Amino acid sequence: VAGLILVSATAMFASIPMNLARLSQLAGPATPVALATNGSLVSLGQGLGAAWGGLISDAAELAWLGAGAAVLALLGVGLASLSPGRDVLRVAAK
Repeated sequence: VAGLILVSATAMFASIPMNLARLSQLAGPATPVALATNGSLVSLGQGLGAAWGGLISDAAELAWLGAGAAVLALLGVGLASLSPGRDVLRVAAK
């Protein structure tokens, strides 16, 4: 299990510079604002995830954290699909 966590964490953090480079490329002259907004939303997501996990941990057993994470993932895909001009499932499949 520890090896799987190491591999997934490495892959996740290795993709961050590529995402930031793409964001900078798309933002053009508004790059500082785009990067600041991205950083703020990442922190907001971490805080909301921690609060959600705390609520589930207090209300139910620790075993329910996975189900709670799945609910958040589905909500995220649902919200992303509302974004104009995005085909979330097509982009995720690439």
